[in-house]
Amino acid sequence: MKKIGAFFYLKVIKDRSMSKGLAMVKLNLSFYRLHSGYILTPFCIHCDSILDALWTYFASTLVSLCIDFDLTVCPVWINSVSTLVSVCTHCGFTSHPLWLQFDFTLKKGHRTALETVGILNDFTLTLRVIPECVRSRKGR
Repeated sequence: MKKIGAFFYLKVIKDRSMSKGLAMVKLNLSFYRLHSGYILTPFCIHCDSILDALWTYFASTLVSLCIDFDLTVCPVWINSVSTLVSVCTHCGFTSHPLWLQFDFTLKKGHRTALETVGILNDFTLTLRVIPECVRSRKGR
């Protein structure tokens, strides 16, 4: 198994019943590439432990939300000022988001991304994963 970089794009949109709003962040993690597809196994860059829970934090309320990556889920939390961070449940290491952007292209015939949608506290959470090599080509 070859460990390669990936970008986790998270798009948070307010529910239709609320006023329109959009917040976008990018979280840089890694996953394993297996065979012709991408089986995602997020891990801590500090202790190399596999991350096994997704946590979101909205307005002083800590909630667990599972986003399935075939084999596991990714730990993330959002605090009251909408800052997204990844927290390792093993060593406590925290990774901060890098920058704000959302961009996605699914190439026909190639499994280059996964998408999961969940509802949490009047928000729709859409997560897409883009391999670093795909993002680099698009940026040229």
